[in-house]
Amino acid sequence: MAEGPDAGGAAVLSTYLGRWMSLLLLLVLVALAAAALFLGPDYPAHVPLRIGVCAFDSVTAGPALSSFASSVRERDGGDITWVWLDPGTEPEGCDFYIMTYPQMIVSRAKEEKKCILLATSRVDGSLTMGVVIVRGGTEPDWSSTAFTSRISATGFISPLAAIAENGVMPSDLSFDLLSGGNPICGEAVVFGVLLGRYSAGGLSLEEFRRLERSGMTGPGELRTLLTGPTLPEILLVSDPSTEDWKSSGFVRRLTSIAGSLPDPLAREMARLGMASFRIPEEGELDLPGTVPAEVWRTAGYHFP
Repeated sequence: MAEGPDAGGAAVLSTYLGRWMSLLLLLVLVALAAAALFLGPDYPAHVPLRIGVCAFDSVTAGPALSSFASSVRERDGGDITWVWLDPGTEPEGCDFYIMTYPQMIVSRAKEEKKCILLATSRVDGSLTMGVVIVRGGTEPDWSSTAFTSRISATGFISPLAAIAENGVMPSDLSFDLLSGGNPICGEAVVFGVLLGRYSAGGLSLEEFRRLERSGMTGPGELRTLLTGPTLPEILLVSDPSTEDWKSSGFVRRLTSIAGSLPDPLAREMARLGMASFRIPEEGELDLPGTVPAEVWRTAGYHFP
């Protein structure tokens, strides 16, 4: 039986649509392949992450960071392996690094490392500053001053800038650094000033407040004499060899996870200056920033 004109038209239309569907499917496959090529793979839940720790020693930060890694793993943020690095050596061989701001200045001058997150000691993401403390009822003669560590921005650079702003040339200042590679050593500064070994001491405002709350100093025993500029302290820095998909994926997971840690761990991370993580604002890491270049040079940091 002969087919009518409607049947023939339907066959042509079916063939026409079939070709267009095949072409559309091909275009979709090409687009997916291009996305995989240019955007990289999706961020796997348990991607291995090697993070070099330059800012702390294992005794100070080991237990807290071990618990933090477990929390990140449980929330599909990745499998973190901490690599404890000598603060005096150039960091290499890891995906990311935990550095202080002064450490990053040195590293960035040598190699194209990039800060991807700022860690802050405040849950709202705001930065803190350094303070200069003295015994109550006294004025410093600047013959002996203590700071926490050369690698600390808020325990050394910021209070040093405050002293310079007060009219004392940093190059004329006699001072001791109480730790070679650990910025969280405010107890030593507080005890040194309390016992009269130092006429003044510099440490971060947040750490001084924490030590006051702990009862280390009684009412009126110590007072804040000077306040320095706000500065970043702890940074998460990516290695030049780290793939973009890994950096961007870890940033997304970490900022979410860090904001919802259980209370004991949250307090420990805040003690280390990592209560929260956020992306740096434009110009926030520019040098010399709010600190005069002379202060940076006196502290031993040089940059173009």
